[in-house]
Amino acid sequence: MGLARPEHIALLRRRGLLPIADILRADYTSDFYMREERSELFYAQSWLLAHYLVVSRPSGREQLRDYLAAITQGAETIPAFREAFGDDPGSLIAHLRWYVESPELPVARVPLPPAEAPDAREGAPAAASPSPGEVDYLIADLLLHQDRPRDARRRLERALAAEPGLVPAREGLAAVALGQARWDEARSLLGATLERAPDDPVALYRYADALVTEASRRGEVLSDADTDAAVAALEKAVRQAPHFADAALLLARLRPQPARSRIALLEPVFAREPERTDIGIALSGLYVRVNDMRRAAMVLARARTAARDADMRFLAGHLLGRIGFASAMTGEVTGTLVRLECLEGGALDFVVDAEGRLLTLHAPGPRSVMLYGPDGEPREKELVCGPHHSPVSAFYVRTGGADGEGAGTLLSMTWNEAGSE
Repeated sequence: MGLARPEHIALLRRRGLLPIADILRADYTSDFYMREERSELFYAQSWLLAHYLVVSRPSGREQLRDYLAAITQGAETIPAFREAFGDDPGSLIAHLRWYVESPELPVARVPLPPAEAPDAREGAPAAASPSPGEVDYLIADLLLHQDRPRDARRRLERALAAEPGLVPAREGLAAVALGQARWDEARSLLGATLERAPDDPVALYRYADALVTEASRRGEVLSDADTDAAVAALEKAVRQAPHFADAALLLARLRPQPARSRIALLEPVFAREPERTDIGIALSGLYVRVNDMRRAAMVLARARTAARDADMRFLAGHLLGRIGFASAMTGEVTGTLVRLECLEGGALDFVVDAEGRLLTLHAPGPRSVMLYGPDGEPREKELVCGPHHSPVSAFYVRTGGADGEGAGTLLSMTWNEAGSE
């Protein structure tokens, strides 16, 4: 494990190393994330530092684990680094320069348990030849990927004539019909497929996709009934296949609430396929919904780095820049809501005690603020004027002086305990 990355090494040798303290202090508002020309060097040196700490030091893995646990719990990065690794970041830069110039980097060897000998009584597994219908289906699938739907249709029809119960061939015909705007045929084929295989994730996804695509091509808004039907099919599909990326993405787009459960669904999917920029953008949007701007930016940064399409890379970078700009204009506070003042014209002032500092957050009206429960989901809440004692966190636009001290315009507030008033 820990094979060298020649492209990272070449870049670092050519452009030199950044101060290690700058690497450790970088967050989602840093230029290392926002500016693509800097992020390339940042990621390369982050890889080199991790490789040096984990592979070349005897207790590196345990030390890295302790460091990550400390900063996850809110410790400052530089003191946490000194505590975990026993070194000052500044003193390591000479070691890192020597490391990157080494002719060959070390690797970690992890022994694997011995493989069990096969049972001689079972014999070698028999090789299964595909049936004629399966052959036609596989050729049709290749033709579809070459954008040759007419040729694919002939192969799929022949596959079904040979094997009427071949579910993938029926799904393929439905995909062809959908691409040719033959809505009734697509619905009929998908309905027949679901009758034969009601739990088939691909058929469930294609059924939901057919409903959405038909409404879009007709220039119509998807009806509530069709939305419910599509969501039900997609939820069933992801229960059967949790890592089905297209089904998880369409479900998050159709019905993003509950946001936390949609995040839990998309996170492992994006981890498996970071080059799917569309999934990264959707996941980032879900994090924004629950006011987790740090994770939203981290996802977009990774999506931009892994993007294979130049347009999608630009879009991820553009959205990342917007989050960075918004973050520079906004603040976040966690504390206790101690008073709600009702002003003339329906305006409200939320007074939050943040460790002894009173912060007055103004809202033009009750509908101008997003309110969330402790689960991060939007909630309906009766706002009562007067004293309060509720643990909350809030996002706001800074308006009180140069640094926003003491006042702001409230954007959203989260009640951090169930039933708090």
